Amino acid sequence: MKGKGCLVDRVIYGALVEAFVAEGKVELAFDLLKDLVSSGYRADLGIYICLIEGLCNLNRVQKAYKLFQLTVREGLEPDFLTVKPLLVAYAEANRMEEFCKLLEQMQKLGFPVIADLSKFFSVLVEKKGPIMALETFGQLKEKGHVSVEIYNIFMDSLHKIGEVKKALSLFDEMKGLSLKPDSFTYCTAILCLVDLGEIKEACACHNRIIEMSCIPSVAAYSSLTKRALPNWRD
Repeated sequence: MKGKGCLVDRVIYGALVEAFVAEGKVELAFDLLKDLVSSGYRADLGIYICLIEGLCNLNRVQKAYKLFQLTVREGLEPDFLTVKPLLVAYAEANRMEEFCKLLEQMQKLGFPVIADLSKFFSVLVEKKGPIMALETFGQLKEKGHVSVEIYNIFMDSLHKIGEVKKALSLFDEMKGLSLKPDSFTYCTAILCLVDLGEIKEACACHNRIIEMSCIPSVAAYSSLTKRALPNWRD
């Protein structure tokens, strides 16, 4: 295009970078980045995010980390999407020291770390399953990186694969940490307790939801009703 005298703007560069990364041609994408800069443009955050993800997919995590640092130096205000590939790569490789250092930097940069960890665990659970993701979470709990939302993610995913006892153990654990379960927590607990036939405890969770002026989910209410009222019919 440039050889024919056509103007290549930053949007076109971004689209080309994304296409090369999607095909695993990250080096060609980097050549485009260099060409973009030499043409007088400034790469936007989206281009860097694409390159960081491409590098992590090729297990070139150190270079991806350096690229993240470049976004910081250039004042591009990196966000969760920027660090997500790095966090996932560190977790998958059990490189928790680097993971935690990145969390510390995120905190200094003003990231909502706990909220971003919730997003991260949603991604990791979907990609690797809750059992592997729990191993990562176990190493973060000691540093206080916990929240009700994170526990909800694990309880829900464990229930979906039939690990109801593990889900309920997390329910007990979060209460021991003085975290206050929300209505979603109690709804998931109801589903798990009903699966185990512990109807009295499930009813207690239902009552807590009502006390919070909330409404149980359809799934939790239906599950509890069917077990509590044996003669109930659809």
